Amino acid sequence: MAFLTTTELECLTATGKNEADGRPKIDKKSGWFEATVQVSALKLTLHTASKCPKRSDSGPPPQALIECCRFYACCLDHEAQHLDKAKKECEKIAKELNKLTGKGLADTEADALGMAKEDRMREKDKDFVVDRYRLSEMHRTFRHSSLRGE
Repeated sequence: MAFLTTTELECLTATGKNEADGRPKIDKKSGWFEATVQVSALKLTLHTASKCPKRSDSGPPPQALIECCRFYACCLDHEAQHLDKAKKECEKIAKELNKLTGKGLADTEADALGMAKEDRMREKDKDFVVDRYRLSEMHRTFRHSSLRGE
């Protein structure tokens, strides 16, 4: 019997919104405008799926059927724990993405803000690609009951 839970975190970086962290300041060394932006809105979606084998209630003796139902319920509980852990990990990822900032340096305020937004998008994309694998690693390390026969 094989039970499988899959999770995928989707981040729509193009629809995320950034806002300036105050007005652009003039850099003393270059004389250009320096702008900083932070995320103001970002949509993260966690897609989950659990696949369970079909259960047959006919055929085995009553004692075996009771044991089969108990085992099935334990497996479903274990898969639900995978989903709970994935939700908590996604909340951590969202908080970390929220802390990222972007900086831009240009000869006009508007260009500096544009460069800062681009930098923020690059940081978000780079950080998010790394974070996608965190869920896989979290599922891989969460095998407490299947290894001990509990």
